[in-house]
Amino acid sequence: MSSQSSADLMHQKISIIGCYQIFNFATRLSRVSKLCSRLVA
Repeated sequence: MSSQSSADLMHQKISIIGCYQIFNFATRLSRVSKLCSRLVA
């Protein structure tokens, strides 16, 4: 039982880290696109 809960906790932690990385990447991407549009304009 304890091993199952620990595995579940690990999966939750990984998913949270994954979501954070995706959010970080999206923020950086939007910043770069804004910069590019400013350079073009």
